[in-house]
Amino acid sequence: MSIWARPDLAHAVSVLGRYVHNPSEKLWTAYDRIAKYLIKTKDMWIGFGSRDNKQGERELYAFSDSDWGGSLDDRRSALAYVFFLGGAAISWKVKLSPTVCLSTQEAEYVGMSEATKVPINNTLSLNPKMLLRQLGFGATTSTVIYSDNQEAITMEIHPSNKPATRQVDMRRHFLREHVEPKNVTTPYVRTDAMVVDYMTKQTPKPTHTWHFTTIFGNHNSDLPLKPIVKLVE
Repeated sequence: MSIWARPDLAHAVSVLGRYVHNPSEKLWTAYDRIAKYLIKTKDMWIGFGSRDNKQGERELYAFSDSDWGGSLDDRRSALAYVFFLGGAAISWKVKLSPTVCLSTQEAEYVGMSEATKVPINNTLSLNPKMLLRQLGFGATTSTVIYSDNQEAITMEIHPSNKPATRQVDMRRHFLREHVEPKNVTTPYVRTDAMVVDYMTKQTPKPTHTWHFTTIFGNHNSDLPLKPIVKLVE
Protein backbone atom coordinates (compact mmCIF):
# COMPACT_ATOMS: atom_id res chain seq x y z
CA MET A 1 0.00 0.00 0.00
CA SER A 2 2.85 2.42 0.78
CA ILE A 3 4.18 1.87 -2.76
CA TRP A 4 0.99 2.10 -4.81
CA ALA A 5 -1.65 4.05 -2.89
CA ARG A 6 -0.52 5.51 0.45
CA PRO A 7 2.55 7.79 0.25
CA ASP A 8 1.87 8.89 3.83
CA LEU A 9 2.95 5.40 4.98
CA ALA A 10 6.22 5.41 3.01
CA HIS A 11 8.52 6.66 5.78
CA ALA A 12 7.15 4.41 8.51
CA VAL A 13 7.18 1.33 6.29
CA SER A 14 10.73 2.14 5.16
CA VAL A 15 11.95 2.30 8.76
CA LEU A 16 10.21 -0.92 9.84
CA GLY A 17 11.44 -2.70 6.72
CA ARG A 18 15.04 -2.24 7.83
CA TYR A 19 14.46 -4.58 10.78
CA VAL A 20 12.12 -7.14 9.24
CA HIS A 21 14.64 -9.96 9.80
CA ASN A 22 15.17 -9.08 13.46
CA PRO A 23 12.02 -7.46 14.86
CA SER A 24 11.64 -6.39 18.47
CA GLU A 25 8.74 -5.58 20.78
CA LYS A 26 9.35 -1.87 20.17
CA LEU A 27 8.99 -2.37 16.43
CA TRP A 28 5.81 -4.40 16.91
CA THR A 29 4.38 -1.47 18.90
CA ALA A 30 5.29 0.83 16.01
CA TYR A 31 3.59 -1.50 13.56
CA ASP A 32 0.48 -1.50 15.75
CA ARG A 33 0.40 2.32 15.65
CA ILE A 34 0.67 2.25 11.86
CA ALA A 35 -2.19 -0.23 11.63
CA LYS A 36 -4.39 1.97 13.84
CA TYR A 37 -3.50 5.04 11.76
CA LEU A 38 -4.41 3.15 8.60
CA ILE A 39 -7.78 2.13 10.04
CA LYS A 40 -8.56 5.75 10.95
CA THR A 41 -7.62 6.97 7.46
CA LYS A 42 -8.94 4.01 5.44
CA ASP A 43 -11.20 6.24 3.37
CA MET A 44 -8.37 8.43 2.06
CA TRP A 45 -7.62 8.29 -1.65
CA ILE A 46 -5.50 10.22 -4.12
CA GLY A 47 -7.67 12.71 -5.99
CA PHE A 48 -6.52 14.08 -9.34
CA GLY A 49 -7.87 16.94 -11.40
CA SER A 50 -7.19 20.01 -9.28
CA ARG A 51 -4.99 22.91 -10.33
CA ASP A 52 -2.31 23.63 -7.76
CA ASN A 53 -0.19 26.74 -7.28
CA LYS A 54 3.03 25.16 -8.54
CA GLN A 55 2.93 23.95 -12.15
CA GLY A 56 -0.74 23.56 -13.02
CA GLU A 57 -2.78 20.43 -13.54
CA ARG A 58 -1.02 19.15 -16.67
CA GLU A 59 2.62 19.64 -15.77
CA LEU A 60 4.85 17.01 -14.16
CA TYR A 61 6.99 18.24 -11.26
CA ALA A 62 8.54 16.87 -8.09
CA PHE A 63 9.81 17.57 -4.59
CA SER A 64 13.03 16.04 -3.25
CA ASP A 65 14.27 16.03 0.34
CA SER A 66 16.61 14.15 2.68
CA ASP A 67 17.20 13.64 6.39
CA TRP A 68 20.96 13.82 6.81
CA GLY A 69 22.31 10.89 8.83
CA GLY A 70 18.82 9.92 9.88
CA SER A 71 19.58 6.20 10.28
CA LEU A 72 21.08 5.77 13.76
CA ASP A 73 22.44 2.31 12.90
CA ASP A 74 24.75 3.33 10.06
CA ARG A 75 24.22 7.12 9.72
CA ARG A 76 23.03 6.83 6.16
CA SER A 77 20.57 9.49 5.06
CA ALA A 78 16.88 8.98 4.30
CA LEU A 79 16.09 10.17 0.76
CA ALA A 80 12.58 10.85 -0.49
CA TYR A 81 10.88 12.25 -3.55
CA VAL A 82 7.34 12.63 -4.81
CA PHE A 83 6.18 13.46 -8.35
CA PHE A 84 2.97 15.40 -8.93
CA LEU A 85 0.59 15.52 -11.86
CA GLY A 86 -2.99 16.73 -11.93
CA GLY A 87 -2.74 18.18 -8.42
CA ALA A 88 -1.71 14.99 -6.60
CA ALA A 89 1.10 12.48 -6.24
CA ILE A 90 1.68 9.93 -9.02
CA SER A 91 5.05 8.50 -7.96
CA TRP A 92 7.04 8.51 -4.72
CA LYS A 93 9.81 6.67 -2.92
CA VAL A 94 11.71 6.61 0.36
CA LYS A 95 15.11 4.93 0.59
CA LEU A 96 18.43 5.11 2.41
CA SER A 97 21.39 6.71 0.65
CA PRO A 98 23.73 4.11 -0.89
CA THR A 99 26.65 5.47 1.18
CA VAL A 100 27.14 7.73 4.19
CA CYS A 101 26.81 11.38 3.18
CA LEU A 102 29.29 13.73 4.83
CA SER A 103 27.12 16.85 4.75
CA THR A 104 23.55 18.03 4.39
CA GLN A 105 24.52 19.43 1.01
CA GLU A 106 25.67 16.04 -0.22
CA ALA A 107 22.58 14.27 1.13
CA GLU A 108 20.26 16.71 -0.65
CA TYR A 109 22.31 16.42 -3.85
CA VAL A 110 22.07 12.63 -3.80
CA GLY A 111 18.33 12.89 -3.17
CA MET A 112 17.79 15.10 -6.21
CA SER A 113 19.89 12.73 -8.30
CA GLU A 114 17.63 9.83 -7.27
CA ALA A 115 14.55 11.87 -8.17
CA THR A 116 16.01 12.64 -11.60
CA LYS A 117 16.28 8.97 -12.48
CA VAL A 118 13.02 7.78 -10.89
CA PRO A 119 11.47 4.94 -12.93
CA ILE A 120 8.00 5.55 -14.30
CA ASN A 121 6.59 2.97 -16.72
CA ASN A 122 10.01 1.27 -16.93
CA THR A 123 11.73 4.44 -18.11
CA LEU A 124 13.50 7.45 -16.63
CA SER A 125 11.63 10.38 -15.16
CA LEU A 126 13.12 12.49 -17.92
CA ASN A 127 11.13 10.58 -20.53
CA PRO A 128 7.55 10.15 -19.26
CA LYS A 129 6.74 13.53 -20.78
CA MET A 130 6.66 11.77 -24.15
CA LEU A 131 3.93 9.44 -22.87
CA LEU A 132 2.13 12.25 -21.05
CA ARG A 133 2.03 14.43 -24.16
CA GLN A 134 0.44 11.55 -26.08
CA LEU A 135 -2.25 11.44 -23.39
CA GLY A 136 -2.77 15.20 -23.53
CA PHE A 137 -0.71 16.09 -20.46
CA GLY A 138 2.59 17.83 -19.96
CA ALA A 139 4.54 20.33 -22.01
CA THR A 140 7.99 20.68 -23.54
CA THR A 141 9.45 22.54 -20.56
CA SER A 142 12.04 21.16 -18.14
CA THR A 143 11.01 18.76 -15.39
CA VAL A 144 10.96 20.80 -12.18
CA ILE A 145 12.35 19.20 -9.00
CA TYR A 146 12.01 21.45 -5.94
CA SER A 147 14.68 21.41 -3.23
CA ASP A 148 15.00 23.24 0.09
CA ASN A 149 18.80 23.23 0.13
CA GLN A 150 20.40 26.16 -1.68
CA GLU A 151 23.94 24.76 -1.31
CA ALA A 152 23.00 21.56 -3.16
CA ILE A 153 21.37 23.60 -5.93
CA THR A 154 24.56 25.68 -6.23
CA MET A 155 26.69 22.53 -6.42
CA GLU A 156 24.79 21.16 -9.39
CA ILE A 157 24.94 24.46 -11.29
CA HIS A 158 28.58 25.39 -10.66
CA PRO A 159 30.96 22.48 -11.28
CA SER A 160 33.92 24.65 -10.28
CA ASN A 161 32.92 24.24 -6.64
CA LYS A 162 35.54 21.49 -6.26
CA PRO A 163 36.05 21.41 -2.47
CA ALA A 164 32.33 20.65 -2.01
CA THR A 165 32.21 18.00 -4.74
CA ARG A 166 35.30 15.89 -4.10
CA GLN A 167 33.41 13.77 -1.61
CA VAL A 168 30.54 13.14 -4.02
CA ASP A 169 30.74 9.98 -6.09
CA MET A 170 30.93 10.49 -9.87
CA ARG A 171 27.66 8.70 -10.61
CA ARG A 172 25.81 11.33 -8.59
CA HIS A 173 26.82 13.92 -11.14
CA PHE A 174 24.10 12.37 -13.29
CA LEU A 175 21.96 15.23 -11.99
CA ARG A 176 24.34 17.92 -13.23
CA GLU A 177 24.42 16.29 -16.67
CA HIS A 178 20.69 16.94 -17.00
CA VAL A 179 20.60 20.33 -15.29
CA GLU A 180 23.09 21.90 -17.71
CA PRO A 181 20.98 21.19 -20.88
CA LYS A 182 17.85 22.14 -18.88
CA ASN A 183 16.23 18.72 -19.02
CA VAL A 184 15.72 19.27 -15.30
CA THR A 185 15.50 22.47 -13.25
CA THR A 186 15.78 22.57 -9.46
CA PRO A 187 14.27 25.74 -7.96
CA TYR A 188 14.45 26.46 -4.25
CA VAL A 189 11.44 26.04 -1.96
CA ARG A 190 11.24 26.89 1.74
CA THR A 191 11.47 23.99 4.18
CA ASP A 192 7.95 24.63 5.49
CA ALA A 193 6.66 24.20 1.92
CA MET A 194 8.67 21.02 1.27
CA VAL A 195 5.80 18.55 1.11
CA VAL A 196 8.06 15.51 1.04
CA ASP A 197 9.63 16.48 4.40
CA TYR A 198 7.33 14.15 6.34
CA MET A 199 8.50 11.22 4.20
CA THR A 200 12.08 11.48 5.50
CA LYS A 201 11.46 11.77 9.25
CA GLN A 202 8.86 11.89 11.98
CA THR A 203 7.08 15.23 11.96
CA PRO A 204 4.53 16.89 14.28
CA LYS A 205 0.90 16.06 13.57
CA PRO A 206 0.05 19.51 12.06
CA THR A 207 3.00 19.22 9.64
CA HIS A 208 2.05 15.66 8.74
CA THR A 209 -1.57 16.64 8.13
CA TRP A 210 -0.62 19.65 5.98
CA HIS A 211 1.68 17.66 3.68
CA PHE A 212 -0.70 14.69 3.72
CA THR A 213 -3.55 16.74 2.28
CA THR A 214 -1.27 18.30 -0.35
CA ILE A 215 -0.01 14.96 -1.63
CA PHE A 216 -3.47 13.40 -1.75
CA GLY A 217 -4.91 16.28 -3.78
CA ASN A 218 -8.30 17.96 -3.83
CA HIS A 219 -11.06 15.36 -3.52
CA ASN A 220 -13.71 17.79 -4.77
CA SER A 221 -12.23 18.11 -8.26
CA ASP A 222 -13.48 16.30 -11.35
CA LEU A 223 -11.20 13.66 -12.84
CA PRO A 224 -9.11 15.06 -15.75
CA LEU A 225 -10.33 12.54 -18.30
CA LYS A 226 -11.08 14.85 -21.23
CA PRO A 227 -7.64 14.50 -22.89
CA ILE A 228 -7.75 10.71 -22.54
CA VAL A 229 -11.32 10.46 -23.85
CA LYS A 230 -10.33 12.60 -26.83
CA LEU A 231 -7.35 10.33 -27.51
CA VAL A 232 -9.51 7.18 -27.41
CA GLU A 233 -12.13 8.68 -29.70
